Amino acid sequence: MREIKKNRIGLLCLLVFMGAISGTLVGEILGSKFEVLSFMESTYSLGFSKPLYLDLGILKITFSLIFDINIMTIIGIILVVVLYKRL
Repeated sequence: MREIKKNRIGLLCLLVFMGAISGTLVGEILGSKFEVLSFMESTYSLGFSKPLYLDLGILKITFSLIFDINIMTIIGIILVVVLYKRL
């Protein structure tokens, strides 16, 4: 039973990721093609503006994470979650 729940959670994460990517692409395309929808092209960045560096002498690690979100990204995620709930 737990394996089924793990698979469903993994599927949901994959679908949310794909919904975010496809929503972002649709927003970029619509915003660049139609002047009326240019607000869909503007993105909001969340994350670290400068990367974090960790120097351990023999190992150097650089970490940076930035999410660029537009309106269609959020709509894509919502659509995927609604469709997932109907499964």
